[in-house]
Amino acid sequence: MILNHSEAFLALRTEENDGNAAIVDGLLEAIPSYIETGTGIKNAETAAQAYPLVKTLAKFLLCLWYNPDGTDAVQLQVVVNNLLKTLKAMAADINAQLGAV
Repeated sequence: MILNHSEAFLALRTEENDGNAAIVDGLLEAIPSYIETGTGIKNAETAAQAYPLVKTLAKFLLCLWYNPDGTDAVQLQVVVNNLLKTLKAMAADINAQLGAV
């Protein structure tokens, strides 16, 4: 996983024992493949260790998916789209650096 439970719940600004751990776990499992599909990065989990922007995108995705009807959903979607575009432009370099080409 790109984010551990502590990082995820901190990003969501909620407690780990709020009863939604199963939902958060499912979202955390979906994030790497979403990033890989949206950007072309071959291994998002490995890329997140070397490129903090990948982890930042994961946090924004988690917040958006966890509360899609929130007051900031539109702004979050704009940020997610821009981060996806940026990482897509960087994907070839990231894949080459990580030896995933």
